[in-house]
Amino acid sequence: MEVFYLPNNSKNTTSLTLLIYLILLAYKRSSPKNRPIIMNSIPIFLAATNTYAVPLAVCLYSIIKHSSPENHYHFHIISDDMSPENQATLKQLEKPEQISIDFQNTSDKLNQKAKQIDCGRFSAMSLARLEAADIFPQYEKIVYLDVDTLINGDIAELYHSPLNESPLAAALDTGCLRLVMKDDVVTPHFLSLPLHHPSDYRNAGVMVMNLKKMRERNLADAFIKKFDSGYKLAFLDQDAINLTLEGEMAYLPPSWNFHYTEIFLTYPEPTLNYALHGTPYEGLNKDFQAKSWKLLHMIGSKPWKADTGFLPAYYLEAWWPIAMECPIFRDEIRQLIPNFMRDVAAHTKKLRRKLLYSFFKTRQKRLKKIRNLEELMRTIMRLNQEL
Repeated sequence: MEVFYLPNNSKNTTSLTLLIYLILLAYKRSSPKNRPIIMNSIPIFLAATNTYAVPLAVCLYSIIKHSSPENHYHFHIISDDMSPENQATLKQLEKPEQISIDFQNTSDKLNQKAKQIDCGRFSAMSLARLEAADIFPQYEKIVYLDVDTLINGDIAELYHSPLNESPLAAALDTGCLRLVMKDDVVTPHFLSLPLHHPSDYRNAGVMVMNLKKMRERNLADAFIKKFDSGYKLAFLDQDAINLTLEGEMAYLPPSWNFHYTEIFLTYPEPTLNYALHGTPYEGLNKDFQAKSWKLLHMIGSKPWKADTGFLPAYYLEAWWPIAMECPIFRDEIRQLIPNFMRDVAAHTKKLRRKLLYSFFKTRQKRLKKIRNLEELMRTIMRLNQEL
């Protein structure tokens, strides 16, 4: 221990010594929880349209539920049409000195580019992650999340993922798992892209972004230029990121961007253990069974809306309990259940009529979809009773 001595010739030595003693004594006797906390800032940004206000609220609530009092979580919501009422409701999730939520629009540059390309089933605001380095000049690092995610761990752990000088970190796409399993039921779209290593294709729905490095390399412009490369970018900015940064991205563990896939149900456990051993997916089948993932990314159909696509009951069982806990949009969330049940019943009735003139593979596909819808109806009815 170092001991510091005050000069003996100081006239105020006695008074100063007494003051220091009283300060140290007061600090020693104070409760630790009353002492000032040095907060770690965790910036996170998401992009959402007004129609996604409720799923956004559930996503934010799942993050806040697993937050640490030692951190300050600053959410930045990129939205061009979020209503003032929904903004005010979402800001009810804020907590003094721990949770803050801000809203901002996309840039004119990005809006002009969105008009030039066909965004298809994606929102033009999903392109915002391409300009993250310019949108957030105040940060050197930030977490990006899609709204269709559910968090089951402290997002600070994701934020502190090692980047190793890489421009960003992202997890492998679920299509890469099909390549590992040699499963040819679905051909990953990225096999048509000019990638040297398609098995390293990343999912851009969850990223830790090194904004400092991205600014140094002017990656915002590099990403945008990929839309003029002549290739069809079916997944827009995700494809642009992969084409620009192939071989340069750091890895995120699959548990921090977990995707549901029927592969976990198709193959027996010993086969999965053998095939996944030594790969980035090792143990992921156990995360699937135990729901021990850190982040569930609900790609495809969404658990808050029954559409004509395949929707895993797995999503319903994960999303709805958290949604029913969410302290905001209470009436809107409860109204989703009868709407969901009505849509499932309508889709099932329509498909049963079509079975009368369905044959061979078409009939098998429709029977599979009917079974899926029946499972969804049983699941949502059970959850409605339990919750």
